[in-house]
Amino acid sequence: MLRSLHRLDCKALVVLMAVAAAFLGLSALVLNFVVLPAFEQLEEHEAKDNLERVRHAVATELGHLSATAADWAFWDETRDFVQGERDAYAAENLTDSSLQTLKLDLVYLYDRAGALRWGKAFDRERSPLALDAFAADPLSPDHPLLAGGDDPAGRRGVLTTDHGPYLVVAKPLIGSERDKPSGGTLIFGRALDETTVAAMREQTRVDFDLWLSDEVPAPYRTVTGRLRGAEPAVWLPPDSSDVLWSFGTMPDYRGAPALTVGVRTPRTVTAAGARVIEVSMIFMVIAAAIDLAVVWLLMRRLILRPIGALKDHIARSGPGETPPPLGWTRKDEIGVLARAFDRLQEDVRRHSQALAAAMEHVIAAGQAKSSFLASMSHELRTPLNAIIGFSDVMVRELFGPLQNPRYREYANDINTSGEHLLQLINQVLDMSKAESGRLDLEEEAIDVEAMALSACRMVTPQAEKAGVVLDLDIEPGLPALSGDRLRLTEVLLNLLSNAVKFTDAGGRVTVTAGCIDNGELAVSVSDTGIGMTAEDIPRAMAPFVQLDNNRGRNLTGTGLGLPLARKMTELHGGRFEMTSAPGHGTTVTLRFPAARVQRARLTA
Repeated sequence: MLRSLHRLDCKALVVLMAVAAAFLGLSALVLNFVVLPAFEQLEEHEAKDNLERVRHAVATELGHLSATAADWAFWDETRDFVQGERDAYAAENLTDSSLQTLKLDLVYLYDRAGALRWGKAFDRERSPLALDAFAADPLSPDHPLLAGGDDPAGRRGVLTTDHGPYLVVAKPLIGSERDKPSGGTLIFGRALDETTVAAMREQTRVDFDLWLSDEVPAPYRTVTGRLRGAEPAVWLPPDSSDVLWSFGTMPDYRGAPALTVGVRTPRTVTAAGARVIEVSMIFMVIAAAIDLAVVWLLMRRLILRPIGALKDHIARSGPGETPPPLGWTRKDEIGVLARAFDRLQEDVRRHSQALAAAMEHVIAAGQAKSSFLASMSHELRTPLNAIIGFSDVMVRELFGPLQNPRYREYANDINTSGEHLLQLINQVLDMSKAESGRLDLEEEAIDVEAMALSACRMVTPQAEKAGVVLDLDIEPGLPALSGDRLRLTEVLLNLLSNAVKFTDAGGRVTVTAGCIDNGELAVSVSDTGIGMTAEDIPRAMAPFVQLDNNRGRNLTGTGLGLPLARKMTELHGGRFEMTSAPGHGTTVTLRFPAARVQRARLTA
């Protein structure tokens, strides 16, 4: 399963699914935090509109009542009756039946001084009520119901009584002669009983309740207590999500809040919005699944399968295997990549053939070099041995003294030069064998301390001549090392010779040997000589290279000592490490693996 997730097609599918999930998640956030609040805002507007419809219905009722009162207030007989001129007016016109026909539950007639000339009031069951339950007698001239004066508009609003709220209209008695002052005030009232409220519910098609401002039910007082003027308040009860309440006030005849209107608006808009969101999410999930499937199939056909075929073709193009070129002609990036790989494969094939031919030449050259070196070894060593042997006989004067001392000096130079040339030939041959892997090791148990002491003795004459002190620091009881004694002694001689060569008089060369924590055996040669930079170390390890320094120009050497020492160390499975700094000397460390360290320590 985990392996399949690393395939390109699985990764592409995961990415597509992640994009689809992100799209659905973002859509859900937008629908729930943008679209649904918009539905809730529409519902809130609907609740406020319903409240305004109730207010409008009450205002319409007041308008009808005001029109009726205006007709009676402009009637000259009404004005004359208030002024005491038509005593039969009330008996003829203000009968119970006429008031019931006009849907009047309250009628007051006041003169200009505020004295009550005639009045009648009914409760909700049309039973007569005492007049003092509604208005005082007399009313002061500045009473709000009489404050309209000669203004034909008069006063209108809600009158709260012990028997419930009434809609009242107060009109000045102007009569037909408009230029005369008002003859008094006519007050008509209509009870806001259940019948009236039910008719208004039927008319507005709004479910609402009316309460006196000080009789609002306890659950709603917190909301209605914040009402200011005509500004409505919308409230969602915490225990119900089906109804949205909107509250507002209705003024009395003085303009102060008298009634509180509570409108119940069913949350059909939000419910419809929730259903729309649910259906939209279902539709988007289905659409996303279809789109994902279509995109996935197209991607597999147009992209993933060609890439897979190209990958398999590349996988088959291993060492020694060259499948036929793809030969694709498609014009997109995959086609360009396939044609580029075909060209690359052709270039690799041609270069491989060229490399194979070059390798054959190298092998042939190596064989020729080996044959040449072997032949030269024989051809050079034979006369060199004769030169070295005869010059040695002459130096020792085995067959008699030489007559001239210069002959002895020349013979000694011939012997030394022959020895140096033989050593150079041997190093070149050893280097060639090591590079070709034909250098065999004659392994035995080596006493490292004895080998180091022997190498130091051989270099002592050179060190004494250069004024350099040789030190030996060997760990007591050091285990034996399995290796070629002759080769490793040659390595130590090369390192010691180089160390003495590049150390000034009065300097010191130290050989240390010991085991380390991981079981390896380390042999180090360190000096206090001129040292070298980190950039010079790789050059010093190259065959036949001598560093260009003032001291090195005056010293002889083949440039094979360090490279040959590293090759010999690596043939023993070890590591050759060199550290150096100008003016602080050089340290070369040979680290041999624990497998070559014999557990049994050598005994003296």
